[in-house]
Amino acid sequence: KDGRVAMTNAAWVVDEAEVDRLLGCHHICLVNDLEAVARAIPELGTKDVHLLQGNLHKVTDKYRAIAVNVGTGFGAAGLIRTRSSFVTLASEAGHMSYDAVISSTKTTATIEDFLSGPGLVAHYMKTTKLKRKDISARDVFAAVGKDPSASETIATFSQALGRATSNLVLAHAAWSGA
Repeated sequence: KDGRVAMTNAAWVVDEAEVDRLLGCHHICLVNDLEAVARAIPELGTKDVHLLQGNLHKVTDKYRAIAVNVGTGFGAAGLIRTRSSFVTLASEAGHMSYDAVISSTKTTATIEDFLSGPGLVAHYMKTTKLKRKDISARDVFAAVGKDPSASETIATFSQALGRATSNLVLAHAAWSGA
């Protein structure tokens, strides 16, 4: 806000004017991390792209795509090719309602209530009825195949991530991929 961004996972505040002063640039524009990832898509070569499903397009042929990420939250940004350049679209996709996958109550849940590291851990702990506080998302992923609750949590997580991503592809008309 006002050329300043407070980081989510660190006690840092980044200020456009200060970065401009330190680097001697003429124009600094702070953007959301997924917006930066989306803008990098046209710079990727075919060896940088891993096809999960569908047909592999040449990266330079991308007209509409999205970038998604799961971390402390769920992020997404769109990329649209214009006649002469690309435009990115930051979003707050993690705040979209997503009750059906994670809750049978009447409360409103968001996508990142489950599609995030903390959300994944919370779902796993609810499934296992554990009260420990030292479990991380990495621990849950590492327990797949050894712990039925971890395997079930990751399967549900993967299904939810696929569903959310496919909905975002539809919403952005991102026919060139995610």
